[in-house]
Amino acid sequence: GKLDADGDGALTKSELEKAVTAAGGTAASADALYTQLDPDNTGSVSQSQFGANFPRPGQALASTASSDT
Repeated sequence: GKLDADGDGALTKSELEKAVTAAGGTAASADALYTQLDPDNTGSVSQSQFGANFPRPGQALASTASSDT
């Protein structure tokens, strides 16, 4: 499935939380990841920011998202 639930090319914190919890993570870990992805606190993370910053163990998740266009 796509991480970017509304298809606007950016991830919101709630979209990231849904993806992380669906993959077996916690909302707290999603929030921590989001803080890393969005250091300027803009409220959204582009797909390219996400791909550049997502931890390697989640690479399958990231590649699934990018191939699911």
